[in-house]
Amino acid sequence: MSVVNLMADMTITHIVEAMLPRFSDSKLGLYIDVKLDFFDWGYGADGNTVEREGLAVRTDIHFLFVRASNYTQVYALIERPEDSEIKYVLNGTHKYKWHRTSYHDSCWRSDGLNPLTDEYFHLAELFNGREITGKPMRPCDISKLNHLNYDPTFVEVDIQPANPEADKYSDEGRDFIIDMKPIDRYRLEQIGYKDERCSASGNWMADITSGVLIKGSEDHTRALEHKKRCDEKNGKLTD
Repeated sequence: MSVVNLMADMTITHIVEAMLPRFSDSKLGLYIDVKLDFFDWGYGADGNTVEREGLAVRTDIHFLFVRASNYTQVYALIERPEDSEIKYVLNGTHKYKWHRTSYHDSCWRSDGLNPLTDEYFHLAELFNGREITGKPMRPCDISKLNHLNYDPTFVEVDIQPANPEADKYSDEGRDFIIDMKPIDRYRLEQIGYKDERCSASGNWMADITSGVLIKGSEDHTRALEHKKRCDEKNGKLTD
């Protein structure tokens, strides 16, 4: 077991940036499940004497990222042990109510991942009042195992407002019913091309790569058509 801890929000941000670039397919999401496990084994300060009943608590934080433009959508679904109605999220047979935590070009890295901090402190508070050999339990006395529950997974999504009549800026207006199913990577493609506007001006950034697209989708078809127009235009410029 590694003794090195990484900042969860920063780690997730880098995973999203690497796997799901901006301007990806509007029907494509990246699903990441973070599990927080806190334990008190009930031992005294000597590490051997059992002096109280042990306590183990956990939370699963399901995240979904959609990046169809320069704005990133972040959705979160909190699963605690008492939430027995939540089944395996990826099985494609259940639709759950998710909360959109951010829809922004930069703040998604902070606001969007706030559930990590909120749930961490929620779990820590459950140990308030516990003592070790007559002294209040400290945060360092709680054993923690925080990790990604599964490998990050590409999913095909259908996202609908939970209440279409709600004000989109209200808390209720940020609830969405999401249906998502894993998608095989062979169905995905990134398309590279030269933009005629950049090429005409001699801009060194003429090479453009789209986000990750689902083959055969409307977004994929539009990207192929745009690539074709750019290729034709660039061919004329180089004749």
